[in-house]
Amino acid sequence: MAHRMNADPARHSLPFRGLQRRNREYSSIHLTPLSARYFGLEVAKRSLSGRCVYCLREFPSLEREHVFPRSWYPNTTPQNLKKLIVPSCANCNRGYGRLENDLLLRLGMCIGPEEAAAAGIAEKALHSLDPNRAKSKKDRRAREKRCQELLAELTKFDTPPESSLPGFGVRPHLSYDNYLAIEIPEASMLQLGEKLVRGLTYLRVGRLIDHEHEIRIHVVREGAGDDVRALIHSTGSAVQRVPGLLIESAHLADSPEDSVWRITIWGRLVLFATVVPIESNERV
Repeated sequence: MAHRMNADPARHSLPFRGLQRRNREYSSIHLTPLSARYFGLEVAKRSLSGRCVYCLREFPSLEREHVFPRSWYPNTTPQNLKKLIVPSCANCNRGYGRLENDLLLRLGMCIGPEEAAAAGIAEKALHSLDPNRAKSKKDRRAREKRCQELLAELTKFDTPPESSLPGFGVRPHLSYDNYLAIEIPEASMLQLGEKLVRGLTYLRVGRLIDHEHEIRIHVVREGAGDDVRALIHSTGSAVQRVPGLLIESAHLADSPEDSVWRITIWGRLVLFATVVPIESNERV
């Protein structure tokens, strides 16, 4: 999860007069963040204030929030990769963190360990449930409780369910004795999509998606979004690839907020999104 940005530590002047007569250590020379992380330490970062990218409210202090969840990056991610980070309030940061942890668990249980685009994701999901990896008795009880809750949610089918999340249906190369399914809350998918679009818009054009616009998220079956993808590429799309994530987008008008998006996660989950102005009669 993101770390709170605190003010820089105070700096102390280094007097030159009589320096040769002094024999002491000064604490005014600070390690760089890179050096501090080498020793497993964290260096305080400059505080941010302003508007939260997600809820748009003003705050005297903001946190660093990972647009693409830090735990969602596959194991193949380079250590020095610059992550997608935006300023967020504490409430949005914590709320999205809980949502992302829940989705990682549900989606991760449906991903095979052999899938290169999602290397390590299945293991992360299962490790988060393992009581033997608990850091405390309280953590162990929480993991055991979560396991029981998920077991209660599982549904067994004799034939593949028709309502599978696109990209997460039966895999043709696997053999199934029976079919187990777990619910993926639609509301969670829509919140995830809106969060990604708000964060990526801020990083791409430096603008917040204000209350004059609405974000529409769509999860469609394979092939159903081909016309949208064709529109994106025909209008001069911007394509960005980071491990575990493919972002395709294009502007629809002169306003940088008006846009269409195709976001692919782990080569499996595809979200389409549009950002359009709210009609004047809908704003009332």
